[in-house]
Amino acid sequence: MTQNGIVLVASVSIIREDQVLIIKENKPSVRNKWNFPGGRIEPG
Repeated sequence: MTQNGIVLVASVSIIREDQVLIIKENKPSVRNKWNFPGGRIEPG
């Protein structure tokens, strides 16, 4: 959601024992890149 040029986003780091959760991106601009889970709030 954009309000006054502000975009709300969130990212998380999930760590358990010696493991970290990451995802492989599938969006065209970042395809096959690894990232932490996250997202943004979209209108509606």
